[in-house]
Amino acid sequence: MKSNIFLKDYLSDIINVVNEYFQTGFIVLSEITSDFRTEKIGFIKDKITFIDESILFFREYLDLRYSIDKKSYSFHYQDVNTNLLFRYDNALHKPALLEFVGRGW
Repeated sequence: MKSNIFLKDYLSDIINVVNEYFQTGFIVLSEITSDFRTEKIGFIKDKITFIDESILFFREYLDLRYSIDKKSYSFHYQDVNTNLLFRYDNALHKPALLEFVGRGW
């Protein structure tokens, strides 16, 4: 079954959320870019600077033909001194996280 979601709408949703936080002063700068390969496949990336000068870098390679399929993604958040606060990605070169069952960890 095909998805009803288009990249332009997905991007618009992100821009709307960023703009809401920009209006509050929490976000001071957003440098969003996109590269649509088709109306349902493409890249979105952004560099968001917050009021405390911390920065969130994110990128997504999306395939929206059948669902929201993030083929590749990376979220990297750092403080004003460029110290890593967190990073999430699905890079294949990273080791898999251990799975914990119940309270046995």
